[in-house]
Amino acid sequence: MKQKRGRCSSNFSRLANRISIPSSQHGQITVFIIIGILILFIFSGALYLTKRVTKEELTAEGAPVIASVPQEFQPLQTFTEECLIQTGRRGLLVLGQQGGYIYPDIIGEFSSTDPSDADGIDLEPMKVPYWHYNVVSNQEGGASYASLQPPLRSQEDPELSIEAQLSRFVEINLNECLGNYASFAERGFTVDVPALDESSGEVKEVAVNVAEESVNFWLKMEVNANLGGAEISMNQFYVSVPVRLKHYYDIAAEIADVERKHNFLELQALDLITAYAAVDVNKLPPMEQLTFDLVSTVTWTETDIKERMRGLLTSNIPLLRHLQSTNFYRFQYPPEEGAVSLHELYQKHYDNMILPLDTGKNIEISFDYLGWEPFLEMNDKGGKIEPSSFHAPSVSPLPPIPFTLNRYFSVYDLSYPVLVTIRDTAALNGRGYTFAFALESNLRNNAIPPDGHQALPSIALEQESMVCDPEKRNTEPIKTLVVDSGTFEPLEAVQIGFSIPEQDDCVMGQTDGSGEFESKYPAVYGGVASFFKSDYLTNFYPIDTYRYKEQPGMIGYAVEGASELVLPLHKIKPIKVSFRKKNLEKCIKEDGAERCFTQGLFAAGLDPVYSYAPETLDAAHNWVFPNTARTLSDDERGTVILKRIGDSTPGIWGGEFSAAAEVVGSGTAAMELVPGVYEVNAFITKEKDLIIPEEERCVTLGINCFTFEEQVMNKLLTGRVHWNESKTYLTITPEQLYNADEIAFTVLAFNLEGVPQEEHVRIIEDLQVMGELGRLSQTLRSNLEPAYK
Repeated sequence: MKQKRGRCSSNFSRLANRISIPSSQHGQITVFIIIGILILFIFSGALYLTKRVTKEELTAEGAPVIASVPQEFQPLQTFTEECLIQTGRRGLLVLGQQGGYIYPDIIGEFSSTDPSDADGIDLEPMKVPYWHYNVVSNQEGGASYASLQPPLRSQEDPELSIEAQLSRFVEINLNECLGNYASFAERGFTVDVPALDESSGEVKEVAVNVAEESVNFWLKMEVNANLGGAEISMNQFYVSVPVRLKHYYDIAAEIADVERKHNFLELQALDLITAYAAVDVNKLPPMEQLTFDLVSTVTWTETDIKERMRGLLTSNIPLLRHLQSTNFYRFQYPPEEGAVSLHELYQKHYDNMILPLDTGKNIEISFDYLGWEPFLEMNDKGGKIEPSSFHAPSVSPLPPIPFTLNRYFSVYDLSYPVLVTIRDTAALNGRGYTFAFALESNLRNNAIPPDGHQALPSIALEQESMVCDPEKRNTEPIKTLVVDSGTFEPLEAVQIGFSIPEQDDCVMGQTDGSGEFESKYPAVYGGVASFFKSDYLTNFYPIDTYRYKEQPGMIGYAVEGASELVLPLHKIKPIKVSFRKKNLEKCIKEDGAERCFTQGLFAAGLDPVYSYAPETLDAAHNWVFPNTARTLSDDERGTVILKRIGDSTPGIWGGEFSAAAEVVGSGTAAMELVPGVYEVNAFITKEKDLIIPEEERCVTLGINCFTFEEQVMNKLLTGRVHWNESKTYLTITPEQLYNADEIAFTVLAFNLEGVPQEEHVRIIEDLQVMGELGRLSQTLRSNLEPAYK
């Protein structure tokens, strides 16, 4: 077996012989080798000791190890740490209210009058930067998105990160609190702090760490003190401020990221425009709508629309809710048919303006629009918004046909700020903490502009095609008799149009004094006739006019009460709305005995409609339905939203229609309605503190106990109706509507306030009834019919 050592020795010998080193130099080489080895050992030892000392400066939790201080010098240490806490807390409060910046002016410009063309909102004196906004000037019409969200860690940005800003703030402002330790001189101390003397060249260093449950400040500053001959030298101070800044930062970052990816603010703006737009001077101009008035009388000014939009944003932005925040109303819509995503957030009322996020537990999260002037630009004509009108052509020698098609086509460019506020009332040992930042919502040309969007040229109205030319109408005459659906009286001056899919919309004419209209039509498949009259719901009639090329026909339905085919139109009726409630009442059954509240003997013995057995409690908690109607109290608010699904007469196809009303207490509100089949969503909310008392429960008697803390709710959903399936839809007939002056909606509620505020009686599980009210309103559907008065 060959030896590696022997081979190496032989080679080395041969190499040495070839080099032929003089004998006098062998000793020098040996000395250099020994010196090199010594230097290597010294360096390695120093490196080891440095690492060991650095490691031992920190505990396992990451806090520095501070040497103990003799008792006589502890007041000096406590004073320094208290100043460190106060100064750090000041920096935290300012930074939180200004979106992560202590001095936000260094990152951009802020405005209180035109915030949508600035880098943030000026709240005077606070300035709140945007964490998502469009940096392109509003007048340029483009879109390029940016964020002024600061990094959290100093390693990411040693200048503008939150940790770096807090560190610099404390370093600059700590002297103000310490006051050069002047108060200790009166107590016999001699204190020398070189870092407080600007001419000394000494500096203090503050390291800030934003931890999971606190913000930690580590001050490195030499403090030499003498008292009665005793001396001490301190150089490290460490405090921990109990505020979950990282948690608030993460919540804010998540909300900004959702806006960046899913545009929930822009979707809400589009929904508001759609809901509050109509051919009505008291509403917003519709994005697109046709009317057949001979003379258009509805116009708007851009100034009025801007003010109306400002009011809508002020009242609707605060209705946005974060799913797990403490100010979220604890109920949720059940899924609709089909996929429901963040892009399909419902609107109109706060109940369905929900961000489905779960990071804000035990935190209050608010969205606000404080009346700032929005940027609004529309396709106006010298500040006036009006329709484009197309007049029916004249055919010589016949007199001109007095018909006009008015096309309302409104293009919205809209930008506005939203202030997002995150509040933790438990932070800073109960002092509370606020973290605020801003987002900007942007629409261009009625759409959400993508990043890099460029302003588009004005959109021109389409020209009427040849298919609507009266000379091209090639069917036999088709007749229509239009009547009022409530009285069956013929309707005069009903404007009639005819739409040809993907081709054109034709103006056909209007009914005469007998409610009749007869004309030839373009012969097509899949046509739709439309019937418009002011104060009536527009009606549509699908018709294949090609079938009438060889024979005349009639547009209409066989309706009870009419002797021939008619086309009924529903008149829009103003009607009063009121609310009443039918409460679920609570009973507790234990050991065969039943105890009911508020209803006494009337509730006892009723079958429960909802029950549960609370954890570790032996009693059954039941909710029964006595079927007793009550008026709303003054601190209750009723809201109803009606969405028209179809017509009360099968086969009739009417235009889209929805209505909403809100009533306080026993009062009434006005609503406009037409007959039809409606999806119904109704709510009762109560603005009064309700307390779920603190409750102790034990797995076994006196053993393994746990406590539910007291819960205080200042707003509570107490009632709901959710009829969103065909078997639960509400049908309002013409007879019911036109013969009534008022509709009283009945909402299923639960009377939690009537349950005694006692341990094991009013309990945390009672709140789950809120989530069941919608389902129970479907089960008890027949008992909740509205009353017509």
